[in-house]
Amino acid sequence: MKILQTADNHLGETAYSRIDPSTGLNARGLDFLDSFQNILEVASKERVDVLLVVGDFFTRVNPHPRYLLEVMKDLKKLSKANVVTIFVSGNHETPKMVTTVNPLSLLGQMDNVYVVLEPTSIEIDGIDFVCVPAPPVFDEIKDLFTPLLQKALKDSKSERKILAAHLPLGQAIISSERTLESFIGECVDIKQIPNKFMYTALGHMHRFQQLDQEGMPVIYSGSSERYQWGEEHDDKFAVLIDIEDKVETLNVAATMAGEVRPIHYFSEGQKTRINMALRVAISRILSKLPQTEEHAYAIMQTLFIDEGDFGSLDESGIRDAVSIIRNLTKEFDRVILISHVPTIREIFQGYVLEVVKTRPEESVVKTFGALPE
Repeated sequence: MKILQTADNHLGETAYSRIDPSTGLNARGLDFLDSFQNILEVASKERVDVLLVVGDFFTRVNPHPRYLLEVMKDLKKLSKANVVTIFVSGNHETPKMVTTVNPLSLLGQMDNVYVVLEPTSIEIDGIDFVCVPAPPVFDEIKDLFTPLLQKALKDSKSERKILAAHLPLGQAIISSERTLESFIGECVDIKQIPNKFMYTALGHMHRFQQLDQEGMPVIYSGSSERYQWGEEHDDKFAVLIDIEDKVETLNVAATMAGEVRPIHYFSEGQKTRINMALRVAISRILSKLPQTEEHAYAIMQTLFIDEGDFGSLDESGIRDAVSIIRNLTKEFDRVILISHVPTIREIFQGYVLEVVKTRPEESVVKTFGALPE
């Protein structure tokens, strides 16, 4: 099964007060529509089975009728190609009043389109999509998530499950979503997501990122369009998931500007991020290997990280990497980082060993800081 995951498309968003004369719509708003239509082109080109939209498809509960018309025309084409579309409601389009109609409800009147406004599971070709939409009181999502998930799981019968939810994780990197709303609640902890899904598709955070929950991929596709000047150089993605029926493998690819992006197209900084993500994920899996009668695995207490090439990262990338390393100290007694970047040494206040070459075949070791207990 091929799944194309997107979220936070925010159709109907406006900025800069410039009006397109041919449609009467805000010109910036048309950029958001164009970005989503690029994703639909990928869905058609890649012959996906499911288009999964994980919340905040619309930026408000009353989008302009022209947006609804354009989207319905596009979805009709997907439906004729036997592509199933699942919309999970996000906090922006979820009404605060029971008398207000969620605009996604109109899309749910079309063939092959599922709209999830309440927690439920949808079975497609033997895989259950366990869907948890944003509740009306989104600031209470941390406390509400577990009971909402339990409600959604009641409808699930298959052992093969995918979680689709719109929520902020405390372990995720924040981005432009914070400028669109005043979220004053607590974020969901990634440990609240049980490790019973093939993978977890999330919406709400506008930055593409993949996290790990005990070996289970947790993926934010990020928003499909840039929102602020700070994102000027950020790539925007949809995520293509390919689940092979027989061998149960999961292949993840990213798309940009309507094209699936091969690994060699990534910049050195992006490759460094990918490399580190894989090594951290593998380390976490190895540290949690079960002790059985057949296999007695050593308990890993110390983690060594050779940072590889942090020098290819910009300031934002280094901050993200440092945040990841600091979080690892919660899982390992000691984390030893091998680095060639002076900035890293300045950031970490701890016990530092500096290897200095004195002769062609000789080095000395200098120590700084207090030796950890």
